[in-house]
Order: sequence, then structure tokens, then C-alpha cells
Amino acid sequence: MSGNRVLADTNTLIYFFNDHQKAINALDGNEIFISVVTEIELLSYPGLDDQSSQGIKEFLKDCAIVELYPKIKDLTISLKKSEESNFLTPLLLQLLNF
Repeated sequence: MSGNRVLADTNTLIYFFNDHQKAINALDGNEIFISVVTEIELLSYPGLDDQSSQGIKEFLKDCAIVELYPKIKDLTISLKKSEESNFLTPLLLQLLNF
């Protein structure tokens, strides 16, 4: 990518994936950075089907992601998808048990 560096949050990416022109214009041609928290929120979004999940994963391959340990991230995604809990609760529990 040859544009500016852009830090995209979850809401911006949700708008982008729903074809909102302002979000598309903000991201188009730019180097996109996201936090691992945004990645977790996107991939555990309520009602996300397999096709959409796969599309998000493909998109994320072109983003720079500020990471946590992969094991903690994967466990947090699983817990968030399976329980109605505060986002930070499973993340903090996993950090304490890691």
C-alpha cells in the first residue's frame, strides 16, 4: 500500500464491511493498522456467519495488527463467542492463567 497509515477501530471496519462510502474512502489505498482487540471484536461479532468471517480474515491479512500472544487472543475469541460476558473478563482471566 502506498497511502497514509491509518489506525482503524472496530466501528470503522464494520461500516467498511457494510459498504459505507465514508469508511471505504477513509481506508482505500492506505496502510491499515488495527489492534488485536479490534480483530477479536470483528471475529466474535454476534451473528457473524462463516462466509463473512472468512472475508474478514482475508481482509485482515493486509492489515498490520498489534498483537497479543496468539494463544490468549484465540482463547478470548472463543470465550467471547460462547458467553455473554464483558469483553475484558475472558481476556484478563486468560492473562492471569497464561
